[in-house]
Amino acid sequence: MGSETLGLTQSLANFQTPGVGMGKPVDVNYLLSNGANGGLAANYVLAGEVLSGNILAGDPHRPEPPKPLPRPPWERDKPIRWSAQAGLQPKTPELCTAEELGLDRSPEEARQLVECLCERTLDPNVKLCYEVRR
Repeated sequence: MGSETLGLTQSLANFQTPGVGMGKPVDVNYLLSNGANGGLAANYVLAGEVLSGNILAGDPHRPEPPKPLPRPPWERDKPIRWSAQAGLQPKTPELCTAEELGLDRSPEEARQLVECLCERTLDPNVKLCYEVRR
């Protein structure tokens, strides 16, 4: 006690109800970690609490996420495959960084090149890329 300290490892907050609104109840729980001067998390309990928060309406001007080019009608119900199809050449993997693909990697690994396959989208300046897993 006295000079013991604890760490706050994690806090978790969940709105009790969905939907836009102001002053909505939010359940908040905390996870403590050991601290300095003998502060052991197991010796303490930090009770959860109910706070209030706001859920705001989305921005109507926010751009839509990129969408791939539409597939021909005869392929719409087929799963997407990156292999060769009747008479077509298979796609050649490109090289992307793990960071560009949004992969959860360490900072060193994030800069490494990995094989990826990309497709064009309705926005000519944006392509969707996926990591190739073998």
